[in-house]
Amino acid sequence: MVNERVLLVENKTLEVVDFLRIGETPSHMYKRWDLFVDQVFLEGLQLMLENPDEEEHWNEMIKREQNKTFTVMTCSEYQKARFTRFMEPVKVIPEEEYWSAFADIPLISWTVINDVEMFCPRNEIIQYGRFREYCFSKVVDLNDKSTWIYNFAAKYAA
Repeated sequence: MVNERVLLVENKTLEVVDFLRIGETPSHMYKRWDLFVDQVFLEGLQLMLENPDEEEHWNEMIKREQNKTFTVMTCSEYQKARFTRFMEPVKVIPEEEYWSAFADIPLISWTVINDVEMFCPRNEIIQYGRFREYCFSKVVDLNDKSTWIYNFAAKYAA
């Protein structure tokens, strides 16, 4: 049985990766997650040995995973963290930063709404946008369009 009131959350994306199970301590939850990640790494290493052309891909994935940090939090702490993260203001960024992110394929959720071009590189929660001569970035929830850049860009470009 799963106790859904305590979560293991990846800090950068706020992705819930695990739940604390009844009778378990947060330390047990971390160990269970580490075992899962170790298994994924072993599978990646096996694939790398079988397909040497994939070595760069797996090395990048391993580096990304090793840089992740996690926090144990309650559901209410998680909801507050999500709200705070997604309500961060839109940032005006240099055009070079926009194009650098644009070159980081694959792009996800590329769209144009109200003349604002928007996309997220890879599986990030940072959305980049362009409206007229302005470029923007913002932390967004891809499932909640009220957090998207097009809602804020016109105010900055007015």
